Amino acid sequence: MAKKKNGVDYWLNRVLGVFLSEDRIRFYLLGIFILGFVLRLIGAMNLGVSADDMHFSVHAINFLSSGKLVTYDQSASLWYYVTDVFYRMFGLSQLTSRMAPLLFGSFSIFIIFFLANEFFGKKAGLVAAFLLAISPYHIKYTISEMDIMAMFFVLFALLLFVWALKENKSRFFAFSGVLLGLAILTKVYTLLFIPVLLVYALYFNKKEKKKLIDKKLAGKLFYFLIVAFLFAIPSLTHNYLLYKDKGFVDLIYTNALGIGKNVSAQYYSWDSGWGMGADWHGFFLGNSIHMGGDPLPSSLYPFEFILYNDPIALIFGILGLAFLLFRKRWEYPLLFLFVLVFVFSYLAARILLAKHYAFLLLFLIMPASFLISGIDDSIKRKFPKFRIRYVLVALLFLSLVLLGLKTPFAPSSFYSPSEVSQMMSYKNSGIPQDALIVGDSRIYRGEIHWMFQGREYIESSYLAQLLSASQQTGKATPVDVY
Repeated sequence: MAKKKNGVDYWLNRVLGVFLSEDRIRFYLLGIFILGFVLRLIGAMNLGVSADDMHFSVHAINFLSSGKLVTYDQSASLWYYVTDVFYRMFGLSQLTSRMAPLLFGSFSIFIIFFLANEFFGKKAGLVAAFLLAISPYHIKYTISEMDIMAMFFVLFALLLFVWALKENKSRFFAFSGVLLGLAILTKVYTLLFIPVLLVYALYFNKKEKKKLIDKKLAGKLFYFLIVAFLFAIPSLTHNYLLYKDKGFVDLIYTNALGIGKNVSAQYYSWDSGWGMGADWHGFFLGNSIHMGGDPLPSSLYPFEFILYNDPIALIFGILGLAFLLFRKRWEYPLLFLFVLVFVFSYLAARILLAKHYAFLLLFLIMPASFLISGIDDSIKRKFPKFRIRYVLVALLFLSLVLLGLKTPFAPSSFYSPSEVSQMMSYKNSGIPQDALIVGDSRIYRGEIHWMFQGREYIESSYLAQLLSASQQTGKATPVDVY
């Protein structure tokens, strides 16, 4: 008997298909990518802005012609170059300020598929790609921040590094070094992944060749490090010249190394994280100086970021890691441990901003995909007619709900334009080019600068000075004022 074409099962199959069909993997992966891209595009157009979001958006304007190697507060530059390219191509808007995370975040879906495939197979790879495509946490950070772009390069570097170890190919080590270098040029903390990759290489060599390191591996790792180091030269050069001229270095270097701290205090002391190093007591026992005395250990706080915005990735990721350990499959849990030791511990003891923990989400999604695909295998043995697409549809529905909610630690307003987006649209369509815009000084200054870029504008606190100066010139030109 033919199946009814109006049945739920029929239409689910038409829309999603059988995700795990070997002969249609590319088709499904492309569908997952399109879904992830569309969700991120909606977020880029609508999501509200944070203080840093507006700050970085403005700093990227004309960065290509600024002559700067890096910015003082990031010691990096690649995101600014890329964003300024989009400004020049498509003009200043909220969407163009977010093109980098939109594109690199979407292409991370492909990378996580291949990476999960290396550890757990194609089925888990497709599930990982789907989980990332619909991840509310990842989607809500499609804003003017560097972390999503930086983590694309880190994931890609890790993928090529794994291939390099398995294939023993020097060119893969070189390409991996290039990608990690691009990550460092995007966000400095990604250099913490260097020891992760080096220690993982030692573990892999021990497992395959029964010794930690040999001359061949040492040479290739040195090659990898040299290539990655080349991309750190702009940041190092800038800070060397700054120290030689002024006796201090950039904000990040100052906080991390304490170089020229007394001299730079007059410039950086306004920063909320100024002068605060690692708080290991707070990391393990709570009451961290970086959390205003919150009793929760700062080592747990980043997991709370993910819990509120992507509970599926967190819960299934932790359970997946536990199951891998139970099955004595050590490779991925050890890699995850290396990430916790070298990257997570450094950040969580010093700075607790949700945007910096995109890497934690990505490294949890892969064991989550392993567990979900394993559960599907177990259920199918007892219920052959069960299809994983039902689970994936339920997860998609949950994601769409979470995207519409105002969750802690993440921007909101996913389904409708934010107030800043609406103001910028009104400026472009409703305010004449030669008009004067007066911004209420009670508004965050970065918000005023970002909303009214490209027009003649002034903060209201300076309006009296402007009027006084205009009267002294003896000339008056009438303009519309908004």
